[in-house]
Amino acid sequence: MHQGFAVELVVPRQIAAKALQLERQGLETPCFVGLGFEAGVGKRRLPPAGEKCGAQRIGYRKRLAGLPNESSQPGVLRHALLDTGHGRTVVDAATIPAMVRVFVEQGAIAEGRLRLGGDDARHLGGALRMRPGEELVAVTPDGVEHRCEVISASAREVEAAVLGSAPSHREPSLRVRLAQALLKGDQFDRILEYAAELGVESIQPLLTERTVARPEPKKLVARLDRWRQIVRQGAELGQRGRLPEVLPVASPSEATAAAVAAGFRVFLLYEGTGLSSLSEADLGDGGVCLMAGPEGGWSEAEVKLARASGAAIVSLGPRIMRPLPAVLTAIGALYHRTGDLQLKED
Repeated sequence: MHQGFAVELVVPRQIAAKALQLERQGLETPCFVGLGFEAGVGKRRLPPAGEKCGAQRIGYRKRLAGLPNESSQPGVLRHALLDTGHGRTVVDAATIPAMVRVFVEQGAIAEGRLRLGGDDARHLGGALRMRPGEELVAVTPDGVEHRCEVISASAREVEAAVLGSAPSHREPSLRVRLAQALLKGDQFDRILEYAAELGVESIQPLLTERTVARPEPKKLVARLDRWRQIVRQGAELGQRGRLPEVLPVASPSEATAAAVAAGFRVFLLYEGTGLSSLSEADLGDGGVCLMAGPEGGWSEAEVKLARASGAAIVSLGPRIMRPLPAVLTAIGALYHRTGDLQLKED
């Protein structure tokens, strides 16, 4: 047995999918488990494919025979949770306490107590199995972070005492709205999560002329709920002080008009010669709305209409980028210009 520290294991999405396939066949799958200051290989059975703990996560907790003492059990170091939607592991509270963060309604905190039920309780008390004495951060819609100590926790209800409250200093000074065209596969979901981690204020899904992924209207409500859950997960991972808003699906012209009316300066990301660079554009003082197209790009008619509606057509440089890297580059460039990539004192 080799000595070493517990390691966070990032599992490719394909491996996670294969593990679920093996489970359906009733087979055991090999996996790595954290064992205190030891690392070994064990075998476990995944829970049934339909069983979920928290938001699209599968939790696992079982005493492994043959380990020398209680501290070597994965339940002590809190076995990592596998996020089946994106193929990443999420470290539990006992490993990185500051990572446990939840966005709550204003009324969830009253008289110095935090009380949660429903999905939040199932996530904290069921999937993460938080225990009395452990701490979490509850963020209310007014941007205040409440440090709380768990009094009792179950999958039905979590109660915690508020130890202290203070305004969050983690939000960017620049308001950014991302108007992103729907994409094939999981690309749109990934952009939602990463944009929420980075700091955007709101996200506007778009249906464009060249959009390939076109969900049926009757399925859009369910899609919106799922998108909001992904954004919540990204904001929690990014230790955000506010939960980004996911707006209803709109056309590019509708999104441009709404952004202008809300005080945003609109920039449509486009490839071509003779365009201004986003890194040099005048950002104004009311916030920025980035418009990013689908895999096939914007049509000429959409570009002309956006320009006529008040949008500036800008470039990210001479290289052609796919939607995901283009969006991350644009958001990073904006925050670099405004100093929002610098550490701030809490």
